[in-house]
Amino acid sequence: MKVVVEISKILLAVRPGLAERAELDLPEGSTVADALAAAGLAQGLWGIVLVGDRVTNVSAKLAPGDKVTALPPVSGG
Repeated sequence: MKVVVEISKILLAVRPGLAERAELDLPEGSTVADALAAAGLAQGLWGIVLVGDRVTNVSAKLAPGDKVTALPPVSGG
């Protein structure tokens, strides 16, 4: 199944060499974690993950055509 992974520019600054947008062909039943790993993002580097416009966790199963967005951790002050 085809999915898209988009990585925020802040994460790209931390991990040079990654693509801002990756179109991936993953097996049926793949999770958000599988997509992030296939895009080259190390586990724990992201803080918030979206599928479409909804916050999700990395164990969520993906459907064909889903868009995964990885955002950096957020802290307050």
